[in-house]
Amino acid sequence: MKRILQLCLYCVILAIPTVLNAEELGQTWWGHWNTSMPLEQTAAVSAGTTVCGIRLTTANAQLVDGTVHGVRFWLADKSVVSRAYVWLSVKQFAGDAADVAVREISLDALKDQLHDGEPTVALLDAPVSILPSTNRYASVYVGYTLETTAASKLMAAGPQTRVGSNTCFVDWNNQEAVCGPLALQLLVSGSNIPTVGMALGPLAETIVMAGQTLTLPSLLTNGGSAPVESVDCQVTIDGVSQPVQHFSFSTPLTELGYSAGQDIQIALPAEAKAYDCQVSVTQVNGQPNQSAQASQTVRLIALSQRPVKRTVMEELTGTWCPNCPRGLVGLQLLEEQFADRFVGIAIHGGDSKEPMRVDAYDGSAFVRGVASRMGGRPSCSFDRMADGDPYWGIGNGPHFGADKVVGWLLNEPCVADVEVAAAWSDDQPTVVSCDVATTFRYSSETDDHYALVMVLTADSLTGSGTDWVQINGLSGKTNLDADLDLFTQGPRRMSVKFNHVAIAVAGVENGISGSVSAPFRDGEPQHFSFDFDTEGNALVQSADYLHAVAMLLDTRSGQVVNVAKCDVETQVQNIDVERSTFNVQRSTSTYDLGGRRVAPGGALPKKGPYLSGNGKKVLY
Repeated sequence: MKRILQLCLYCVILAIPTVLNAEELGQTWWGHWNTSMPLEQTAAVSAGTTVCGIRLTTANAQLVDGTVHGVRFWLADKSVVSRAYVWLSVKQFAGDAADVAVREISLDALKDQLHDGEPTVALLDAPVSILPSTNRYASVYVGYTLETTAASKLMAAGPQTRVGSNTCFVDWNNQEAVCGPLALQLLVSGSNIPTVGMALGPLAETIVMAGQTLTLPSLLTNGGSAPVESVDCQVTIDGVSQPVQHFSFSTPLTELGYSAGQDIQIALPAEAKAYDCQVSVTQVNGQPNQSAQASQTVRLIALSQRPVKRTVMEELTGTWCPNCPRGLVGLQLLEEQFADRFVGIAIHGGDSKEPMRVDAYDGSAFVRGVASRMGGRPSCSFDRMADGDPYWGIGNGPHFGADKVVGWLLNEPCVADVEVAAAWSDDQPTVVSCDVATTFRYSSETDDHYALVMVLTADSLTGSGTDWVQINGLSGKTNLDADLDLFTQGPRRMSVKFNHVAIAVAGVENGISGSVSAPFRDGEPQHFSFDFDTEGNALVQSADYLHAVAMLLDTRSGQVVNVAKCDVETQVQNIDVERSTFNVQRSTSTYDLGGRRVAPGGALPKKGPYLSGNGKKVLY
């Protein structure tokens, strides 16, 4: 027992910051907030004692085994302050008996934004050691306390900083998403803070054209004690280094954590493939960079040509949903504006009585996730990359704005062309046979993180009974777009024909296994055949209004890379096709969807869609 008590006491001692003497060399101001950020006033707190602080833990790696020499903070109005002091405490601090250090500030030494435009600086009587590396659970609170005669405002990076009961404690590790950083900084030094250090932020995988020069945005952050005036950057692709790039900052990065954006130029080789590119900050102020995050590796996908990009919107809707009529209009407007470059899918559900519900789709984790994030229906996902509203787009309306989202996504680069053809099977009358051609525009031996999602949709669906009647919550509403007149001027319950309705789906979550495989070669299509058996599917009301949709899914990110849609044809019908997409020649031969000749007029390898010599898609 005695040994256990000694061990516990030892851990407690390690967790408590100690007062010690520290060298002046290498001191710098550090904070989750820095002077490059905006400075705003928060809502006022009432008169009395106001405590503002932050909690530091060993997750703040630069401060481990560090030393605090002082504190500075930005004050709104000093005229209402009757007392002020800064402090360090092991426990969350509420009184004036901090267990580590307290430094009283005379009223004459106070600075504020209203009168001085400067921060209040308070140096500690003796520097304090914090966050010992021997205790990974070590933590410490640092902050300031004001006693005011009237209501006062605090200073932060935005009014969203949480203030309640005259107490504002902010965890610098986890607070960014919920409140703005408190305008408070520490004068620190330590072995984990080099003299010159510039950290390079993470770089996202980027799609670029082969043989071109890429302008890659990057974030550079001062990780040292010295102000940064210039840096040198080195780019290396597959072991080949490119010329050093030198950048000077008109405003030096004076504080630890002070960041600046910088565009780095990268020259891509001519071969269409994926490259591993290393970007390094080699020198800072003409001296070797001492940062542990001086380099980042980014994957660059170099394309031989830009694929034809289309965008899909998967909409969550239902006949029972009073606000869903705007989604019906949104789908129609987007299809009119973008033609075949937009694919709309209406996923009916949210209620067990919904007559057009497909369990596999509506019950999927994907649909549940969109509904949860958006608060129900109508809602949608654009390319499974951005959630929004099928009419408003991103935001809360009230005007049509989904076209802005689609237009933006259509300009995003993608890695592959996708085409689909579908026809009723001769041998099995209830089966719709689909053929999908996926043509990557780069070569890869290992990129096996793609798969296809297949959807069968129907237009002009109608039915009898109250469940088929669309509840119209827009009825009688005013000051809405004229596009919605059909519903604002219509009755509360409306009989409509439903379009874009998903009536069958496969691979909705992660795509169909084996539908796309690696390795693949630039410009060489790979084919995937898939059959929808519609026997017993009551939503197949007419063979003339069915469509097949193929979505190419990146299974790592869950985003839709590209999409294609086609009518379900009978054997005697042809489908026009852009000959430039398939690059076929006119002849009497027959080609597969990738443009490869499969028969010079003789027997075909199997039934399905092919290209004839005149550039038409034909189903045999």
